[in-house]
Amino acid sequence: MNNCLAVDREIELKFDVTKDQLDRLRDKGVLKELSISGPKFSKLRSVYYDTPCRLLKSNGISLRIRQIGDRWVQTLKAGQGVIAGLSQPVEIERPVANSIPELENFGESEIAVKFEQLLEGAELEPVFETVVERTTNELQAVDGSRIEVAFDAGTLEVGNRKSQIHEVELELKSGRASSLFRVAQKLATGEKLRFSTMTKSERGYDVVDGEACKSLRAQRYSRPVLKKNCATEEAFSAIMRACAGQIAHNWKVILDTTDIEGPHQLRVGLRRFRSSLAAFKSISRRKRFRQLKMEARAIAALVGELRDMDVLCEEIVAVAIDKRSKEKSLVALQEQLNVKRQQIRKMVESELASDRMVLFLLRLGQMIEAPKWRAAPSEQQMAVNIAATSLDKSWTRVVKWGGRIETLSIPERHTMRKALKRLRYQVEAFETFYPNRKTKPFLKKLKNLQDIFGYLNDVAMAEKLQHLDFHRDSDADDLQRAISTVLSIHVAQAKRAWKRAQRSWNALEKSGPFWVQ
Repeated sequence: MNNCLAVDREIELKFDVTKDQLDRLRDKGVLKELSISGPKFSKLRSVYYDTPCRLLKSNGISLRIRQIGDRWVQTLKAGQGVIAGLSQPVEIERPVANSIPELENFGESEIAVKFEQLLEGAELEPVFETVVERTTNELQAVDGSRIEVAFDAGTLEVGNRKSQIHEVELELKSGRASSLFRVAQKLATGEKLRFSTMTKSERGYDVVDGEACKSLRAQRYSRPVLKKNCATEEAFSAIMRACAGQIAHNWKVILDTTDIEGPHQLRVGLRRFRSSLAAFKSISRRKRFRQLKMEARAIAALVGELRDMDVLCEEIVAVAIDKRSKEKSLVALQEQLNVKRQQIRKMVESELASDRMVLFLLRLGQMIEAPKWRAAPSEQQMAVNIAATSLDKSWTRVVKWGGRIETLSIPERHTMRKALKRLRYQVEAFETFYPNRKTKPFLKKLKNLQDIFGYLNDVAMAEKLQHLDFHRDSDADDLQRAISTVLSIHVAQAKRAWKRAQRSWNALEKSGPFWVQ
């Protein structure tokens, strides 16, 4: 049967939906507009295999045998993580006789060789299975691209345990990735859709390992590993995928948890995206990029309202309570702030639960995965050269303000803080181009200085306490006394922090730009 072996890399978009959304999406106009055949219905039973010690899982590989009618298909997949709803696994498919794996003749591809090496002397066992009723629509976009839209409803089964599955998957069968994203945008418009964060395989292992209900936590930036000789396009896509991953994950954190790191990391992800775009001006000058950048700024400002309230409650006022624990007015102030924070949280959650965020991420995905959607570089540069140029510009901005740090006004400090953030985000994006012995000390000093500027900005932001409208029943005089206490504590600390900032800047300036050869 090995003459039917097929090795391919899929491009898929996955959404987790409710049953009502699944039914509603089946009737979307885009399906009728682009459909080249009526919907097809099938029942799919898929059994996932692994070794007793989970060798495949630990190496990012899945082995699945699927029953489709009276046929059985064996699929080996790797590289199947989901980032902002996008999955691009490498897979090998072959027909088999039944639900028993056939392990011979997987070919000479990298994934096949790795699979055979892992399984040498090991036994396989069924780990879990899915039973899904699938409705499939074949679409043809205006440019001729073929897209398959699958609506799945069923269960994931591990022994007596069952987990419900309601998913929509869009797969590019042929043509341009940009068409896949355009169809997805039409499906998502007007809907409160969520990207899938896991494949069915990953979800199954979570159920097996008892982690299906584990707490969702905020996620920091995951630095892409770039080879020093990689091309501009390759580096651009890798860095943007990392930004998209941070944005998409923390969007989910805000909607599903009250983790105060969620708003912070979402705003950081949006700022990283904008800083990275600035680094790649040669391929990011199109109008669509400007629109994405503006939308990222607007979403960051929205989330920033919640982040500012988190800082006021958990850091600014909380520190004052620790220092003046006997002053009851401080506790009353914190309670009032918490009421306002919950109001702002509801407003932010409502906006992020609309189609705004998913459409932004789909346009971002289109930019990343569809090269023709962006401008070609004016000349074929190596990414490391673009890195050096962008870091030089960002460093120059920082030096402009740092050179007269002792005389900076409050607004100028804020400007320098933004310049420091841009420099840090770009250093972290291009970090693997340079030796650790150069990047680590520089980043440590840069982060230390940025943290001080961040605190100084928080203290300046705390001035808004004097202008907040509190509940009518609250004692206005007590609240004003509490606000005065909070500000006096932090103004004193800020003076000491500003002296540290000057010393920290001198240390960073002395380090100099490590990227200069």
